[in-house]
Amino acid sequence: MQEVKFQGGGQGIVPGGYAAPRMVQGGYTTAPRTLTSIASQQLVLPSSSFGSQPIVTSFVSQPAMVVQAKPAEPANPSLLGRFPEPFWRQYDKATDGYVDSLGFMNRLPLRLAATNLIIHGLVDAEKMWSEFDNEPYQPVLVGGKAVMTIFLNNFIDTDCGGSYLESWYNTVVTPKDIPQVTFESPNELMDALGAGFNFLIRVCCGDAPGNPGAALKAIAGGRGMFGFPKHPEPGNLRFDYMDDNTRIEFDLEHDGHFGASYRVVLPGTKQEGEKYPVSEIAVPLDIEIPAEGIISSPLLGGTHRGQNGSDQKRFAQHLCCTQHVGPWDDTTDSIQFGDDFHYAGPISRWDFVPIMKAHVPDFKIAAFKPNAWISGPEADEAVRMHEERLMQGVLPGAL
Repeated sequence: MQEVKFQGGGQGIVPGGYAAPRMVQGGYTTAPRTLTSIASQQLVLPSSSFGSQPIVTSFVSQPAMVVQAKPAEPANPSLLGRFPEPFWRQYDKATDGYVDSLGFMNRLPLRLAATNLIIHGLVDAEKMWSEFDNEPYQPVLVGGKAVMTIFLNNFIDTDCGGSYLESWYNTVVTPKDIPQVTFESPNELMDALGAGFNFLIRVCCGDAPGNPGAALKAIAGGRGMFGFPKHPEPGNLRFDYMDDNTRIEFDLEHDGHFGASYRVVLPGTKQEGEKYPVSEIAVPLDIEIPAEGIISSPLLGGTHRGQNGSDQKRFAQHLCCTQHVGPWDDTTDSIQFGDDFHYAGPISRWDFVPIMKAHVPDFKIAAFKPNAWISGPEADEAVRMHEERLMQGVLPGAL
């Protein structure tokens, strides 16, 4: 098999090579320091402190200089104080808006703030991809298994209806026209997570306590703007922190059927003054992910295959958070899948085995307008090129 090499942390493959996301840290643009690029090859990762700034070890005399006061942080324009963290100030002004099928206006970039639990594992590649064999992609393999990541999302505030609950799962794929990317051992799972595109498979949304109606807005906006495979009907979801915020319970019911139950102890230990446990492997991320890094849904939404997607789209994102990472522990952590058609049905057929978990207490992401939309002048130029080919005898259906 031809060897396939990737540069950087791995968030997307584009024609002609790999396009790594940009990481913004301390005012500089640097190579991304993702889970892939900083993690050990061992599942039990070494005790480390990631994301620290360079330490000045020597000093030289400098001419006297006038030090100007640091400019004040821009004020939050929200009348309600929403999205207060400094990260959001760069996205205070909308660039676009999308009115969904329910009449609700979603602003872009779409802002979402949450706490999350992420579970990384492996599934039977043949069983899974046989349900997506019409795709122009193939799964990244780890020890012959396909990557599977489950997100449990506790959205605190969003531009698509405020707070709501959600779970999705995705695999990692590369185009079929290049050699399949493979890794030999589950110890290389973290490398595999960044070795291709994230391919979303299923999403289920539910209202958060005290905010009825938000799930429908998240569904309508997510399907309409980004083509997500969100089932059109909300589920009944529960996301609770337990035992002094050291454990998460997450339950999902959909269409009157049991979907899934997760019971997970958070990585790390509680420290004085901290709301959640702090892991020895705490990974700060500030990454601009290119549109090529995300495949929002199965082909044509997979509607002809009962996959409840809307449309396959690509869109850029800016992610900022800290992931507290640890190995899955069968003695404290458990997953039970049910029999609902949309969410549990597929993944329960694929022999999912969890390997790692990550708690994110400060998830912040801005999602941008999908790249399928182009400007009027670009559209005019494309039509001109089409007509040139028609004049050469190319049939319209072959363009």
